Amino acid sequence: MMSISIQDEISTNEKEKRTVKKSFINLYYYCVNSFDDREENLKWWLKEQPCVFISPRNGKMLSVEVRKDAEAIYYFLLFCRKLNRHEEVNDDFADYLSYLLSVCDDCEC
Repeated sequence: MMSISIQDEISTNEKEKRTVKKSFINLYYYCVNSFDDREENLKWWLKEQPCVFISPRNGKMLSVEVRKDAEAIYYFLLFCRKLNRHEEVNDDFADYLSYLLSVCDDCEC
């Protein structure tokens, strides 16, 4: 039989796990709302799946690999938010996003 202190420790660890999980879920939905992430790109990125956006030029859904990098997903989500809100995407922003999406993960480019 386990001692009381070990049971308390296990119970505390379970409570901490639930708290962390709840905090992560809240953070996830906050990001989805903040970035107006209609295509659930943050979810796809976390699952290491291609992200998508709807082209403002032809209305077609396009798929893109976003590398496992916080800056890359941040700028991609900003790009999608701009598209969803019909905001201008200036050339400098588009060029920088293109650069971030083209840098490889395994090399020092």
